Amino acid sequence: MKQYRVFGSLEGGVPLFVLNTFHGDGSAEWEALKKITDKPATLVVVHGVYWDADMTPYPSAPVYKGDHYFGRGEEHLRYLKEEVLPIVTKSLANPPSFYGIAGYSLAGLFACSTLFWDTPFSRVASASGSLWYPGFLEFAKQYEGSLSSKVVSLSLGNKESLAKNAIVAQVGEKTEQFLALIKEKGAEASFEWNEGNHFVDADARMARAIAKLL
Repeated sequence: MKQYRVFGSLEGGVPLFVLNTFHGDGSAEWEALKKITDKPATLVVVHGVYWDADMTPYPSAPVYKGDHYFGRGEEHLRYLKEEVLPIVTKSLANPPSFYGIAGYSLAGLFACSTLFWDTPFSRVASASGSLWYPGFLEFAKQYEGSLSSKVVSLSLGNKESLAKNAIVAQVGEKTEQFLALIKEKGAEASFEWNEGNHFVDADARMARAIAKLL
């Protein structure tokens, strides 16, 4: 069952980020963020998501046994837009200065997917995003609008491209191609390499990607 938890400022008037997570309630990411920056923010952490469905932009054949990529990302986005954000925003004393979306792994893929949908998110933070997802570059290329209002922070572990799975091993190449594509479409975007594979320092990596956009 989907649930969410709010960390940080309840006064509003500061950036509000939505972070979708697979494990935990977001407290680890929030503590990591506080160690990196003292800039105020509101962090809304959504957990209990149906990972392979809610975090994928369209259906695809699985690349690992047991995965099922159902592609219900736009349905999850509606949940965020119609249920989570209105309730949280109404609870704040002042409206957020801007809205951002963040995620790690498949949630990073989802965050990047929102660039091409109608959303309130002007900032996108993707740490170790699954940009190897089959057909994702082609999906992004179909978008004919401008991304000039978007600011994007991408990061990846420098050993992730050593994955044994041939599709997943393309993640470095695909991320760099995605970076070039969104810049061409007008986005202000940065890309950071981190030490380690996909599972090293995930909380800190996610926090750094968000901190860059504050």
